[in-house]
Amino acid sequence: MDSGAEKQNEQVSSTNPWVWPLDETRYDRTPIFTSAEQETLAAFVQRPRDRMVVVAMAEQQGTLARFLDPLCDALAVTQGEERFKIHSMYLFLRMCARDGRPFWAWEQETWIRVLGTSTASFFAMHKPGNPTDLRQYIIAVAYLLNCFSDFQALGGIEMASLVYKVFGRERVEATIAPILAVNAQWGYSPRALERGAYS
Repeated sequence: MDSGAEKQNEQVSSTNPWVWPLDETRYDRTPIFTSAEQETLAAFVQRPRDRMVVVAMAEQQGTLARFLDPLCDALAVTQGEERFKIHSMYLFLRMCARDGRPFWAWEQETWIRVLGTSTASFFAMHKPGNPTDLRQYIIAVAYLLNCFSDFQALGGIEMASLVYKVFGRERVEATIAPILAVNAQWGYSPRALERGAYS
């Protein structure tokens, strides 16, 4: 009988190809808000507010389902902590409210402004108080929803952290292990190889 770890290794084997987990075409991507959506989004620009409470109220009300559903779906397949996922949903909806358009309607310039060209610019845009790892979650969601993939435009990002969030640490490590093994035989240090694998 296979152990749980062996089954997990089978699931993340490099021979088991990663499949895009979301179909963004199944979501309502209408590029404008209804008046009810605008009214509900107003809560996201008021400060100070408990983000978890604001998101929970929006989920309960149901008015923002066409935004919350894709965000929840993307965050469900993103590796990471639940508290960061709540912060991510809050930030997305706050930026929709501030921009006056759903995130589906954002052009590249708006995405770059929201995601920041550095961690410092991200925090300048979104003010202090956000968790330091939040930017990686926002980038991962934008990528998984097929909204943004121009990572070079974002300047310095922790690519390893982003790759783990999108694809899962186990899958990534299983995929690059054979490469690291061969390169180690050639005399490269494992640390240098890991850095190079994500650049």
